[in-house]
Amino acid sequence: MKTHYPIYSFINNLIIITFLLSSCGQRNLTPIVVEPPRVAVNPVTGTAKLNYCLVEDEIVSEVKTIIMLDESGSNCANDTGPKGCAYPDSPDLRATDPNRTKRTSGLISFLEENEFEENEYFALMGFFCDNSQNGACSSDSRNGIENDDVAPPESGEGSSPNYTPQNEFHPFIRNLASEGNPFTGVVQEFADDRDDRNGTNFRKSLVQLRDSIILDAENAKKRYEEELENAPDPSKVEIKAAFYKIVFASDGAPTDTGSDNYQSFLVDFVKDQIVALKDDARLGDFIHEVVLSAAFYHHTLDSPDSLKARSLIEDLARAGNGKFLFFDTDNSDIDFKSLLDIPVRKVNTSQEFLIVNNLNTLWGWDEDNISPKILKDTDADGIEDSLELSTCIDKKDCDGNGVSDKVESFLFGGRVCKIDPITNQCSTDSYQIDPSTCQTEKGMLDTDNDGLTDCEEQLLNISDTGIGSYDHNKDQMPDGLALRFGLDLTKPEGIDSNRSQRNIHDDDDTMSNFDEIKHFTPHQFNNDLIDNLKPYRYTRNLIFNPSNPHHKCYELIVNDIPLSSLEDRIEVHLLQKQITGTGKLIYKRFEKKMNNGEVIFTEEDFE
Repeated sequence: MKTHYPIYSFINNLIIITFLLSSCGQRNLTPIVVEPPRVAVNPVTGTAKLNYCLVEDEIVSEVKTIIMLDESGSNCANDTGPKGCAYPDSPDLRATDPNRTKRTSGLISFLEENEFEENEYFALMGFFCDNSQNGACSSDSRNGIENDDVAPPESGEGSSPNYTPQNEFHPFIRNLASEGNPFTGVVQEFADDRDDRNGTNFRKSLVQLRDSIILDAENAKKRYEEELENAPDPSKVEIKAAFYKIVFASDGAPTDTGSDNYQSFLVDFVKDQIVALKDDARLGDFIHEVVLSAAFYHHTLDSPDSLKARSLIEDLARAGNGKFLFFDTDNSDIDFKSLLDIPVRKVNTSQEFLIVNNLNTLWGWDEDNISPKILKDTDADGIEDSLELSTCIDKKDCDGNGVSDKVESFLFGGRVCKIDPITNQCSTDSYQIDPSTCQTEKGMLDTDNDGLTDCEEQLLNISDTGIGSYDHNKDQMPDGLALRFGLDLTKPEGIDSNRSQRNIHDDDDTMSNFDEIKHFTPHQFNNDLIDNLKPYRYTRNLIFNPSNPHHKCYELIVNDIPLSSLEDRIEVHLLQKQITGTGKLIYKRFEKKMNNGEVIFTEEDFE
């Protein structure tokens, strides 16, 4: 609503004209300035008290470990594998692990000595160069290492284009004793197989690793969307984010090299296309973190090839934010316990904003449409009672078609329903809205908990943003709150975020729209022109817990909340941001009824 002062303008002009006419013979005429009327706000106020914590938020639902073991010919001797051993007869370049015990005995011990939870999964990949597959280790494959076969897969695809996985990948399974330790059996089968052969292909193995994580996250996303579709209460459906731990173990330099930048390419690939999956716009919600540790096992570091291999594998671990260990295969097995001892990182959150809002009061205009005034909104639909029909004051959806009066007013030019010409009330003929869209249990759900039902978001054309769609235009102003206070739900074309509806000053005073909404001052009228204006007063105190200094808890008191009654409903909007991890925004909204002008929110309300 634009700020107009129709009566004020008329009176002001009349006074100035009268003064000029009566003073024609005088010099140095000074026009009389009449200020707009000032108003005193409702003196009846209440208080909201909130106790809440910004915790180390452990959002990991599943821990998934991928073991990658080198199966190249340098591991074997001529009497242990069917063929393809790299150095079957050389005493100086003897096999590093002919019986596969160095690679598997430490892993089997780790699996047998530990008890695992139901949310822990394991997968195994053996990698090598198969010369029979399009020259995988030939000179042709050593060039063009940045070609299409390392491009990430498109949505819903399991592997990169032009790429056929050559390594056997045993999919994720648990290793529970109650289920017979199935993953231990997979590792034992690998140990007994002893089929080491040919060369070592790091590049395609890392591509397959990345694509396996993408496919797993795609499946998690699909399961989540199916749960949302079928859940009676979608707000209770949680995203299951996985922490991926990888151990990459090899005994030598790869044989699929050929260009000078090969090592830097692999390092960048781990950093930018594997570890960075946690920040993926499409799947980041389902990937908490990816950490790659690496082991180099050999019986010597004297040769240039061994030193080069160690350098590369150590760089891969560094790029993967993991551990690197060297194992002398004459004296030790690979210590998987140490390599996998990577704690699940907890995610600290910071408070982006906390807004308290009285659902039963609104700023409007007085009877003469001149001065701002706090008005009553009995049904909390975002429309003051004075603008609603008498039969609609206590009905959020007056015509019962599944869409609130506020949304209908926005969609249909300020009219909350069709008027019966005889009764002058809402008619039974409601607006033409598909009943299969809104008048259903699913349509009435508020999946993103922003105060607008899924049906209403569809009608407002703001339902296309998927998970986290509480903020359609990404200006950190929840859609329900923006609609209630008359802000645009879409960012104007060509306007940057700093000039979005959230941050501009509609009334040319010193407060942005966001601050006006937070403190409940009129964002369409200059605050300086209002007598006795008392914005919401926020007082936050840190409650320090010496036993857990990272667990930040607060007591927040909000005073001077204008009331329409001592039992008004108070709404809280909290937005948190992960300051470690992906930087994801976490939004919560909840409400409570006042008791004698006071409401108390406890930590349980914030969960």
